[in-house]
Amino acid sequence: MTDHLWTEVYIDQGWIHADSCEEAYNAPLMYEKGWGKKLTYCFAFSKDEVVDVTRRYVINRMMNRMRRTEYNEDDLKGIIAMRRS
Repeated sequence: MTDHLWTEVYIDQGWIHADSCEEAYNAPLMYEKGWGKKLTYCFAFSKDEVVDVTRRYVINRMMNRMRRTEYNEDDLKGIIAMRRS
Protein backbone atom coordinates (compact mmCIF):
# COMPACT_ATOMS: atom_id res chain seq x y z
CA MET A 1 0.00 0.00 0.00
CA THR A 2 1.24 3.46 -0.80
CA ASP A 3 1.30 5.80 2.15
CA HIS A 4 1.12 9.17 0.43
CA LEU A 5 -1.70 11.26 -1.01
CA TRP A 6 -1.55 14.09 -3.49
CA THR A 7 -3.95 16.11 -5.60
CA GLU A 8 -4.93 15.87 -9.24
CA VAL A 9 -6.19 19.17 -10.60
CA TYR A 10 -8.29 19.35 -13.76
CA ILE A 11 -6.81 22.14 -15.92
CA ASP A 12 -7.27 22.77 -19.65
CA GLN A 13 -9.07 19.49 -20.38
CA GLY A 14 -6.63 17.30 -18.43
CA TRP A 15 -5.66 16.05 -14.98
CA ILE A 16 -2.40 17.52 -13.59
CA HIS A 17 -0.38 16.21 -10.64
CA ALA A 18 0.00 18.64 -7.72
CA ASP A 19 1.65 17.60 -4.44
CA SER A 20 1.52 20.38 -1.85
CA CYS A 21 3.55 18.35 0.69
CA GLU A 22 6.47 18.07 -1.73
CA GLU A 23 5.92 21.41 -3.48
CA ALA A 24 5.72 19.47 -6.75
CA TYR A 25 3.63 20.33 -9.81
CA ASN A 26 3.25 18.08 -12.84
CA ALA A 27 5.93 15.63 -11.66
CA PRO A 28 3.94 12.38 -11.55
CA LEU A 29 6.95 10.03 -11.82
CA MET A 30 8.51 11.33 -8.60
CA TYR A 31 6.98 8.52 -6.52
CA GLU A 32 8.34 5.59 -8.53
CA LYS A 33 11.49 7.22 -9.86
CA GLY A 34 12.52 9.27 -6.83
CA TRP A 35 10.96 7.39 -3.92
CA GLY A 36 11.05 3.84 -5.28
CA LYS A 37 7.30 3.30 -4.75
CA LYS A 38 5.63 0.39 -6.54
CA LEU A 39 2.28 1.91 -7.46
CA THR A 40 -0.69 -0.23 -8.41
CA TYR A 41 -3.54 2.24 -8.99
CA CYS A 42 -3.83 6.04 -9.01
CA PHE A 43 -7.27 7.60 -9.36
CA ALA A 44 -8.45 11.16 -9.85
CA PHE A 45 -11.85 11.98 -8.37
CA SER A 46 -14.20 14.81 -9.23
CA LYS A 47 -17.83 15.40 -8.34
CA ASP A 48 -18.78 13.83 -11.69
CA GLU A 49 -16.31 11.04 -12.34
CA VAL A 50 -13.49 8.78 -11.25
CA VAL A 51 -10.58 8.50 -13.70
CA ASP A 52 -7.74 5.96 -13.62
CA VAL A 53 -4.61 8.12 -14.10
CA THR A 54 -2.13 5.37 -13.18
CA ARG A 55 -0.37 5.32 -16.55
CA ARG A 56 1.11 8.78 -15.89
CA TYR A 57 2.52 7.67 -12.52
CA VAL A 58 4.34 4.48 -13.50
CA ILE A 59 7.54 3.98 -15.42
CA ASN A 60 7.13 0.32 -16.38
CA ARG A 61 3.51 -0.38 -17.36
CA MET A 62 4.09 -4.15 -17.66
CA MET A 63 5.30 -4.37 -14.05
CA ASN A 64 2.35 -2.22 -12.98
CA ARG A 65 -0.10 -4.64 -14.61
CA MET A 66 1.60 -7.57 -12.88
CA ARG A 67 1.01 -5.90 -9.49
CA ARG A 68 -2.72 -5.64 -10.17
CA THR A 69 -3.65 -9.00 -8.68
CA GLU A 70 -5.96 -8.17 -5.77
CA TYR A 71 -8.78 -6.54 -7.76
CA ASN A 72 -9.78 -6.51 -11.39
CA GLU A 73 -11.35 -3.53 -13.17
CA ASP A 74 -14.92 -4.75 -12.60
CA ASP A 75 -14.25 -5.19 -8.86
CA LEU A 76 -12.98 -1.61 -8.66
CA LYS A 77 -15.98 -0.25 -10.55
CA GLY A 78 -18.26 -2.01 -8.08
CA ILE A 79 -16.38 -0.65 -5.05
CA ILE A 80 -16.49 2.90 -6.42
CA ALA A 81 -20.19 2.60 -7.25
CA MET A 82 -20.96 1.39 -3.69
CA ARG A 83 -19.05 4.29 -2.14
CA ARG A 84 -20.84 6.86 -4.31
CA SER A 85 -24.33 5.68 -3.34
